Amino acid sequence: EAGIDAASEVEYKEVSRPSEVPISSSGLLTMTLSRAPFTIDEGAKTARRTIRHRLAPGDHTPLVGNGPEVDRERMDLLEHLAENSGGSVRSRLLVAAAEIGETLGQEERANELYARAYQADTTDPVAVREARKRVMLAEQWPKVAELLQVESGLALGAEERALVLTALAELQLRELKDPDSARQAAAEALRIHPRCVSAAILICEIELNQDRVVEAAAALGNAEGHWQDSHARLALLFEAGRLLEQYGRWSEALEFYRRGAEIDARSIYLRFALARCARASGDVDACIRVLLEMSELLDPGPIRAEILRTAARYAHLLADRPQQARELLQEDDSPPVLRARARIAEANGNREEYLSALRSWAEKSEGEERALALFELGRNRFDNGELEQAAKDLDQAQAAGASLEIVTVM
Repeated sequence: EAGIDAASEVEYKEVSRPSEVPISSSGLLTMTLSRAPFTIDEGAKTARRTIRHRLAPGDHTPLVGNGPEVDRERMDLLEHLAENSGGSVRSRLLVAAAEIGETLGQEERANELYARAYQADTTDPVAVREARKRVMLAEQWPKVAELLQVESGLALGAEERALVLTALAELQLRELKDPDSARQAAAEALRIHPRCVSAAILICEIELNQDRVVEAAAALGNAEGHWQDSHARLALLFEAGRLLEQYGRWSEALEFYRRGAEIDARSIYLRFALARCARASGDVDACIRVLLEMSELLDPGPIRAEILRTAARYAHLLADRPQQARELLQEDDSPPVLRARARIAEANGNREEYLSALRSWAEKSEGEERALALFELGRNRFDNGELEQAAKDLDQAQAAGASLEIVTVM
């Protein structure tokens, strides 16, 4: 201020009138300076006003900042602006004011503003959704269904409309106990947006509640065809097959599992499902074939060994193909496989192979497992008159499993 009052006084005197301001090279004269004289006192006063009388931000910008007071100012302003507006603009302004009211804890005023917003424009999606939220909190389910129906008819995208219709279907099913209307709404959602899995699952549930398992599985299977993602397709097909399998519909389940296997030929879960259904439907050859295909997909290990043992057991006991069973087990010398070899040889009357398998089984086992192998060995020799060797085998069996009463009796 001192600089403006004293030191700059001479400078202001030198340019006391607009006529003394030179014209620029472009020939333009500053129009502001051409209308009134520019004096030293006026300039100093202006500078002093700018510096001395600056207002606090809150005094002239009440809508800037945070806090309850500012939010109340904003809410009042939005409501005031809404009074001078109409249609969708009025509706949105009232919704914005109501949202602020909610944050301030003014629930009653917020509800009133939401109601006025819906009245202002019953076709505005935001207002309809907020009105729906109000009645949902009040658990007025028929009114919620009515508003969902209104919302589904608004200018929404296909995916949004499908979600609204799915919500309507779930409400009709769970709260209004109206499965027919629920199925209709979910079917419409799928028609609009065929990839809407939630709608397909709802239809599946409705059909299952009415013991229509084939139709329930079909709802999931039909949705699968509209997806590109292989994981989603497999999940839908597997679930459809599982439902049919649970109800004993083996042939229909096989069709879904086969469709899944075409998508992912290396899926162990699907192979197991195919083997189960083939076995349950009496197609032993198909079951063995699937098990062998599955074993080719796996690295050597306990799971692969168990699959081969199962295939061998089916080949021997169900398909009456002991030679195939022996071939499947010839590279495996684990105790369960040696025991299976002994059973196959015994059933075929091949005593030499039977005794060899029992000896190998005893050598590879310990504890009660070893005792059982030696017991069988001793019993066979006893039955064939080889009493001395039978006694030795049984002594070893008793030493391995002294708690087995069957060995003591023998």
